[in-house]
Amino acid sequence: MHTLWKLSRPRPAQVGVFWYRISAVAAITGKILGMDDEYEIVMSPLSRKVTKDGFTVEIMIYHDGDDDDEWHLEVVDQEEGSTVWDDPFPTDQAALDEAMRTIEEEGIATFLVPPDSTLH
Repeated sequence: MHTLWKLSRPRPAQVGVFWYRISAVAAITGKILGMDDEYEIVMSPLSRKVTKDGFTVEIMIYHDGDDDDEWHLEVVDQEEGSTVWDDPFPTDQAALDEAMRTIEEEGIATFLVPPDSTLH
């Protein structure tokens, strides 16, 4: 079973969203980014939005551009709360399968982060 991180953070501008995503990937992959570092995030074509029980989440599957043997899984809820798996997956399909299994077995509400909370 993969470890999950639930993050909640206001995102007032697209630049903030981009930096937040980069920060999350850096935390997951253990890479520290400098101001001049180029960092490519490659999104899987399997990434998608899923709606169930009146809620929509975005399943984001990506790797860091250097290593497509480690796919990262993040699910973002309607309020921009983020659930990130700590451990990478060997393929993007394995990551999607885990997200869909979690939705089916635990319900889509498991990804909803209360608006004023942060879990570490």
